[in-house]
Amino acid sequence: MACRSGATRAQNLVLEDMDVAWSPPLSPQEKLAITSTESWRKYLTANLKSCKEELERQTHSQVRENRRAMDSRARKAFEDEHKGPSKFAGKRTEHRTQDKLRWRVPNGLQWVEWHEQAYDDVWAERLARLHQKCPGIQAHHITGNACVGVMQVGRYTEEEAQRRIKSAGERWRHQVTVQHKLELERAIEDLAVRWKIVPGDDTRLEEVMDTAMQEVLGWSDSAPAQARIGSQGLRSSQEYRWITTGLGARQGTETWLRLLDTDTPSVAPFQLTWDQQRLVLSRSELKGAAGASSGDVHVRATEGGPVPTQLSYGVEKSEARRKPSGGDPGQTRIEPPASAPGAQEEGKLVRIVTLTAPTLSLVDALLTESQEWDSNNLVNRRILVDEGPWRDTDMTIAWELYFQAQGLAPAARCGQVGCAPKQPHVILANVEGDGKQQQPRRQLVGFCDDRWKHVSLRQGRDDIPDMSFLFDAGVTEELTREHG
Repeated sequence: MACRSGATRAQNLVLEDMDVAWSPPLSPQEKLAITSTESWRKYLTANLKSCKEELERQTHSQVRENRRAMDSRARKAFEDEHKGPSKFAGKRTEHRTQDKLRWRVPNGLQWVEWHEQAYDDVWAERLARLHQKCPGIQAHHITGNACVGVMQVGRYTEEEAQRRIKSAGERWRHQVTVQHKLELERAIEDLAVRWKIVPGDDTRLEEVMDTAMQEVLGWSDSAPAQARIGSQGLRSSQEYRWITTGLGARQGTETWLRLLDTDTPSVAPFQLTWDQQRLVLSRSELKGAAGASSGDVHVRATEGGPVPTQLSYGVEKSEARRKPSGGDPGQTRIEPPASAPGAQEEGKLVRIVTLTAPTLSLVDALLTESQEWDSNNLVNRRILVDEGPWRDTDMTIAWELYFQAQGLAPAARCGQVGCAPKQPHVILANVEGDGKQQQPRRQLVGFCDDRWKHVSLRQGRDDIPDMSFLFDAGVTEELTREHG
């Protein structure tokens, strides 16, 4: 093997980079002698280690800078999309104070009982007392042939429940219009004259249509508009409720509940529209026109297509249609039920009282007053809820109810035997101030609509979910062995 006569090119570069003044310059033999020693190898090892560490440090520094720059760009893009950081910090100069809030909170009650004439004066006194304690309260008092249709939200999501109600409303209006088209035409003609509808004014056409249906079906106007069949219905915590009155109340309610149970495609509803100087009630199967001239309205109808099965107050006579083709059999019911004691008695009447507080601060006073009413003839009672929108003081109260409801323990319950396993309603109660505080202070309390009494919101806060099924299955033992 031939011996080297001098240092390699790499070794020469290292020697030049050592920044050592060689005077006179080293000969090739001297360079070779230096680079062949143990000290030279240690020097190279230490120098390579130092260079590697410096390279890693610079790499990490560049990575951090790149990440910081990317985060900055992402943050800037997010702030630009949401109009700057002040949206979250509340410091934007053009910040607008929130003026309303939508949140579902208790705002009234509905009381259903068998009607007895002896209690008419009692109820008159109760309502008069309520108007004194809750000024501005809205009271709808119905007695006679009436019933309440109920749809349990149950397994439906809120969006699905509202979709079913909307679809059922369209199909119900279609059936009623087809069954009573002549009466509706006359009612629309009369309303247009009485209300002095000006040709081209479409601001009240929907109201005209609803009022005409109400008059044709003989419904009482004492029921809330929202509670009538075909509308959105009154809302309780787990239910939607509708009121029907008149001789065909129960049959009409049965038809409405079947429509809710049957998830079929919606039909194109009849609508009132203006066609130049004429008021037109139109759909593909039926077209009726009411010409308006000199303040008079005349209706004429032309038909096209088959006429559906005839109805009685919107009730289908076909027995085959009495069976719902979809939905949950336990999702709907009628109050009072046909199986209730006294329901089959001829001439048995019902009393339905629907009360709505004008402000959320009076809900507790309403419920407290209702606790004194005897329940000898009671059929059903429910707390009604509404989502607003709430403004001013009601908005502040709604926020408080929202945070309290969201903060309830998962196992929060009424705690009384016989109550359904559900969380109590959160309401606002005004508590009298002490000697130092003259103004009543606000306090959030619970209310159970099964026992119809105030309850503690702290009941069940120490309870934990039942884990016995995990212990029985040996899951904890397997985890212990794996991590033991």
